[in-house]
Amino acid sequence: MQVAFVSECVSFYRIISDSLSKKYPQLNFVHYEHPDQFIEKPLPNFSHFILKLTDRESFDLKIKKIKTKDSQPVTIGLVIKREFKTLKSVSPYFDHIFNDSEIEEKLNIYFMNLLQSEDKMNDTSRLEIETNKRKYVQLNSKLSLCLVLVAQSKTAAEIATVLAKSERTIEKYIVFLKKHFGVSKKKDLAAVVADIAKF
Repeated sequence: MQVAFVSECVSFYRIISDSLSKKYPQLNFVHYEHPDQFIEKPLPNFSHFILKLTDRESFDLKIKKIKTKDSQPVTIGLVIKREFKTLKSVSPYFDHIFNDSEIEEKLNIYFMNLLQSEDKMNDTSRLEIETNKRKYVQLNSKLSLCLVLVAQSKTAAEIATVLAKSERTIEKYIVFLKKHFGVSKKKDLAAVVADIAKF
């Protein structure tokens, strides 16, 4: 997970990024000293922008340009001082703003929850693949070969020739396979075969 970290204070960046990297090695931090570096150069595929806010009038304009240029990443603002004149004007451009002494704790909780959610999604995906594998094993040799040929975009007539069956029988096989794997379209069977081959 690529994370851009904008901070003119290198020691602040190192403290926060080192702390998070030790807990979550999936996070790959890239340091920038000023938001202009985002505006002037093409951006890598960042999932998050973390910006240490400064009390400068022009800063809000930089945030707007960054969000306009690449609106996909989650943007997190870090506020060290208690009050900023610019904070009200920039807050709409942030997904989260963390303050003062709670910064490290809040970032830690945020990334912990995010990565746990991703792990759960991956587990669900793996479970679906394992279910498809079990269903595949239950097929007889004719049906399993039919499934593979469907995934190779063979027509019912072509599959009938390979399996020495009538085209009508092959169409019945395909209907059965769709029901067996819980899909509604013939092309979805190709995705099932791809899933089975993943692990």
